[in-house]
Amino acid sequence: MRTQREQAPISRRGKQARQVDFKVTAKHCALGCRNNAANCMVAQAIMEKIPHATHVHVTTREVSWSDPVSRERHRYFNTPTGDMAVRRFDAGLPVTPFALHLNDGITFPMGWKAKHPGSTRKGKTYRRTGKTGVRYSKHRTFGANNIKGYEESLEPVR
Repeated sequence: MRTQREQAPISRRGKQARQVDFKVTAKHCALGCRNNAANCMVAQAIMEKIPHATHVHVTTREVSWSDPVSRERHRYFNTPTGDMAVRRFDAGLPVTPFALHLNDGITFPMGWKAKHPGSTRKGKTYRRTGKTGVRYSKHRTFGANNIKGYEESLEPVR
């Protein structure tokens, strides 16, 4: 029989996640990369404990990963022990092996779901051009370098 805690939703989308315990060893510290949220020592430990975990992301505040088998995204607050270990690791200081106990997490369904019947992921259709999608590109150039013919107008300084 399920308890009330397992059935109670945390938010509109999420539900209560199970407790996860794992150990961060010296091997994980050696394999991890500094200042890399997807490949730090805690992320290495998660990937070893849960082999099918993808999109692992560890910050000083939060630990999250996706589980493609159950089609869920798991999100936990980082513990004070994990927070200090990540800060020491990113600063290049030695970290002793420790155990991390993540509890009171939230589980979200993976993927995108329409919020209303006519919803699509194409983006907005613009009236003038009739094009759909995002208005600005990802790669933009700023400043005078974006003006055509800017390079030719420059004269060498004597």
